Amino acid sequence: MVLCFTEDLLPKDPVYPDDLEKLGFFLTKDDKVRYIVAPDQGPRYKIDRNDRVNRVHIEALHGSLRKLVIQRLAGLNMDVVKLPSSGPNAPIIGSRNFNTASRVVVYFGEVIEDLGVFSFRDICDDGLDFGSAVGLAKAILHGQKDSATTALILANAGQHVWHNGSDVAMTSASFNNRAQSYIVENQRPANSSNIVANNKSLNAHVRYIFEDILMPHLPVGAKIDVLGMSEGGTAAMSYLAKRWNIWAPHVSCMALVNPEALSNDLDMGEATDSKSFAHFFQTRCRAWILSDSPIGTLVDFRDIYGCNTYSCGEDRKSSCMITRGLGHICSWMKIMNQCPLAREASSVVPGSESKSSRGHVGAIPKPTDTRPSLVKRFEVDDRLVIERFSEYMTAAWLTADVIDIVSRLSEVDQANGDEAAVAIDEATEVSDKAEARTESDGGPVM
Repeated sequence: MVLCFTEDLLPKDPVYPDDLEKLGFFLTKDDKVRYIVAPDQGPRYKIDRNDRVNRVHIEALHGSLRKLVIQRLAGLNMDVVKLPSSGPNAPIIGSRNFNTASRVVVYFGEVIEDLGVFSFRDICDDGLDFGSAVGLAKAILHGQKDSATTALILANAGQHVWHNGSDVAMTSASFNNRAQSYIVENQRPANSSNIVANNKSLNAHVRYIFEDILMPHLPVGAKIDVLGMSEGGTAAMSYLAKRWNIWAPHVSCMALVNPEALSNDLDMGEATDSKSFAHFFQTRCRAWILSDSPIGTLVDFRDIYGCNTYSCGEDRKSSCMITRGLGHICSWMKIMNQCPLAREASSVVPGSESKSSRGHVGAIPKPTDTRPSLVKRFEVDDRLVIERFSEYMTAAWLTADVIDIVSRLSEVDQANGDEAAVAIDEATEVSDKAEARTESDGGPVM
């Protein structure tokens, strides 16, 4: 005998509000998520024996955290931009001063990330700044003298599924946990109607950012700093390697966090050709990997990833890598943007350890200097070498004082974007004074 049930006998799908307080949570002073009735406990996944109930509940929590992240980023003068403005679209977040900025930092994340979010678990456990791009935005935009000339764009490779019922783009996880009529209802899988035009794939989204966002709107003379996380960085590498003749004048540097591509995976040209992407990758790029070594430690992976590789200060979770290494990553990108002639050394001692700023900068003689060219490369945190060869440096503002400040970034609370921003701004102030002295002395300027 077959038993048939009518729809009115089926249990309804649970409904939870995407509001933190209504869900029974609150934000602590340090922006961690805790239960109102148990302030010492954070959210837990399993609240019911039925997995559907658990998934719907956690999706509501994620929805409330998404709104908080967007609100915090809006407080840093960043807005959600929907392109195109109608129809299926993957929104991005960008600084309001993008059209006038002289420096544009573009972040490409993982395909599982929500817009502006590194990890919901990290937001709950360690704070909003730590688990989202809010800390990154603070370090790059907030509290710096040149914040008016610096812009940040957060790409959105994760929300690649369009939900026609609510007219919003979602991650695959959110789409699978979307609302339905009954708790046991079979959901229709995503099909062609759920495709987001500018986000069909990660490579398509990266190309869209470069060609439809940056190319038509990038201010004249502005430089792009690329920050890529895992497969997002790989996609950016692949795109630029194929079109380097177009983008070479506009890209200042590239920072790869948890890189996935090996040095021989992409056709980047010959490193001996100064105009090739391979040369740029070896001299103006860095990678940060999971490692139990102190933050900023140089590790022997240059032959594997194709560029100097460092410890980010995190040894377990990739979602924590950017926040753990925030000061080290942002300070290096800042220095590279301000010093167009700075170069990463190609001859690195395998296994060498370093301080926070153990970069290598090529000492380039003054263009008008008639003395022999100084071709030796040196470690910028070696004070004696800097003092001895500072007269040769075209990048005159990369002084020992700047490097000393940057080297202390390893002691900064990496979960605090404000502290990292202050430290980076302090280094910038010293470098600005050095540049001003160089101009007043009639020396070389860039």
